[in-house]
Amino acid sequence: MNNQKNDVNCGVTDCAYYSDAKCTASRIEIGGKDATSADATCCETFRNSGNMVNSCGCSAKGGQTEIKCHAEECKHNSELKCMLDGIDVSCSCASCDCGSSDQTFCASFKL
Repeated sequence: MNNQKNDVNCGVTDCAYYSDAKCTASRIEIGGKDATSADATCCETFRNSGNMVNSCGCSAKGGQTEIKCHAEECKHNSELKCMLDGIDVSCSCASCDCGSSDQTFCASFKL
């Protein structure tokens, strides 16, 4: 099993794993099995923090995260793993106050 760690830049400021523009989760899942564009993907690990910041109690040190990717058409996906050294996760809402994982997406998705 490939446990490659990736740098995850995150623009979803209301996620419980967000800290200083990085994802602090040790592992995330990118959804969008049949996605053919970035906005058809999502970060399934997203958890709304409400008024809390980095409620997971993690440190953003290094921002290294294992990425499981379900976007089968993405050229960076190999056997459900992202092969990039780093990805960008963002949100589709104007304020980045996402209410659900459906409002997040992997901005690094490429056909």
